[in-house]
This record gives sequence, structure tokens and C-alpha cells, in this order.
Amino acid sequence: MNTNLLNPGATLGVIGDNLNGCQIMKEAKSLGLKVGVLTTLSESKIKQYADFVVVGSFNDRSVLKDFAEHCDVVTYATDSIDFASLKYMAQFTKIPQGTDLLEIVQDRALEHAFFDQLNVNSVPYMTVVGIDDLYQASDSIGYPAVLKPILKTGTQQQEFKIGTKNEIDLTKPLFGHGTFILESDINYLHKFLVIATRDQNGKLVQFPVLEYHGAENGTKVVINSEFTDMKDALAEMKRITNEVAKNINYVGTFELSFGFDKNETLYVCGIRPTTTSFGFIFNLGMNINQYREHLRALSNLPLPEVQKYTDVILKSFIPEQLPAILKARASEPDWQLNFEHQCILIPTDTVIKTEASFNQYNL
Repeated sequence: MNTNLLNPGATLGVIGDNLNGCQIMKEAKSLGLKVGVLTTLSESKIKQYADFVVVGSFNDRSVLKDFAEHCDVVTYATDSIDFASLKYMAQFTKIPQGTDLLEIVQDRALEHAFFDQLNVNSVPYMTVVGIDDLYQASDSIGYPAVLKPILKTGTQQQEFKIGTKNEIDLTKPLFGHGTFILESDINYLHKFLVIATRDQNGKLVQFPVLEYHGAENGTKVVINSEFTDMKDALAEMKRITNEVAKNINYVGTFELSFGFDKNETLYVCGIRPTTTSFGFIFNLGMNINQYREHLRALSNLPLPEVQKYTDVILKSFIPEQLPAILKARASEPDWQLNFEHQCILIPTDTVIKTEASFNQYNL
């Protein structure tokens, strides 16, 4: 029996003081829901979208209980909350996303083991406890490599890129604070994202594949396109996403990241168990966005198939680029600026030509 968890008038609790949380809350309000937010920040812009706010630590059980008891359903818009805290909250409210996937992705070794279990190609890695382990792992994996803490939510989050064997001893101060993982540092020619939503019956809906590029000045370009010259890679990404969805106990929107190197090898790089900032691109050019699809999944409502109306480029900008952005706004009627997300959404039927126009405005 399907029971809609989020009918108009119900209360959705959102954990996470970030732009994803804001977008979920805005979408929820448009659906007639009341919205509460659990935040660690005493002052935050996200509060303006909430009907009520609970401020406190994500590890404070009295805070968690108080928040949960005021919500019909809770969703997390961040993957930095401890899964144990969510398990505690689940005694007092419904958390359709569950905690299983969050538990996997918060531990880099578990995440790699999950990919290994599915027999998909992830970045070469080895677990490292001490400096001797690091020497052995480096000999096996090669250079360059990146040393990362196994736990993504621990107090120790410093990463160290190792370019040569002579640099290994520089990592000694990091040890004694937990276990690490050494990953091969691959120079990807292309980076991709697949954002998908899984409902409570296991049905999966995938959004179009995204390609993204980073730049030294902090800007990013995300292209929503069909990439007709990479059909095999696209098909494999979609297949892997389906395989992941079959093997997770999770409801809602999630993101898989991929890398494609010069040897045309595809790697799955990670999972993010919530809506994502890059997915904001689907607010334009699609019949539905990731936030509404996410809320439909939480509500046990059927998921509409995704339809793309046009290719879209998302171009983020930094404050120093504001004069150029305002100049472009005066000349480009199709460029939709969003100052909250500090990005431009541009519908296009010629991606290369639109990208070239960025140079015209020094963006």
C-alpha cells in the first residue's frame, strides 16, 4: 500500500545549512509543505526559508530528538552528518533516505569495497596505517598519488599529494591520527556526473549526463549534452548507475561521479547521497528538477521520466567577475543569472559557440 508521506500541510525537516538545503526547502514550500531546518549555525540565510529552526550540534541527541519530533519526514542535504545520528533520529520520525548509503560513502575504504563488489572500475587504492605501509602502497600504485583520511567526517581531513618517493617522509606528521587510504591521482580528460533518483519501490530515473570542468580562478562549467562521440562511455555510466541503484538501500536523489582518462578508461570516482550543487543545472531545460524528483521519492509518489528540452550550460562565477557578468547580462537575454548560487544558466543549441562567448566577456 502506497502512503504519501508528504501531503500539503505536512512538515519536512531538512538537515544541512547549504544551497542544496535551500533549494529543497524552496521546492517543498511550493508543494504546500511546512519546512523546518536543523543547522549548526546560529546565523544563516537558510533560516529565511524555514517555518522553524533548531540550532545545535548534529551529535547532540537532545537536539536531534527535538527536531525529529517536530517533523513528519526528515531529509539530509549534506553527507557530513554522522549516520549514527540519523539512526537515532529514525526512532522519532521517518527518514526515507535511510543510513546505509551514507555509512558507505563516509568511509573511503567501504566505498571502494562497494565498487569492487559490483565489479566496476574505481580508482586504484590501498589502505595505509603507517609510513611503512605508505612506502609499499606507493610502490604498488605509483605516482602521483593522494593520501586521504579513510573517514570523510573525522577531525583529520588533510590530504597530501605525493609526486615522488622522496616526498613520502613529508607525510609522517599525519600518522597517529587515524587510518588513511592512498589513491592513484589520475589526470582525467573528462569528468562526468550522473544524477539519479530512486523511489521507494526501487525504480530509478536518471537525469542526462553532465560533464564538468574546473578552472584555476575557481569557475566551473557544467555542460548538459548528449556527447555523441562518447556513446560507449555514456552507456557504461548509465549501466553502472543502474547497478548501484539495485544494490543500495536508499530513497531519493544521489550523484555518481566518473572520470575518463587519456587511455579511454572510465573510472567511477564516488557517490554523493543527496541532491548536489551541480544538479542545479536541471532547473532550466528540463521537465522536472532534482529537488522535486527527490521530494516525490520521499513522498512515495511515482517518479516522472526525465525529458530534456534543450542543452544547458551552467557557468559559475566568483565575485571578482561581477563587472563582466553584469556586462554580459546587458547583451545576452538568454543568460539567466542566479546570484544566490553565483552562476549563470544558459540554454543553448550550440555548446561550443556558447562556450566561446565566455572569452568575449573574459569569463
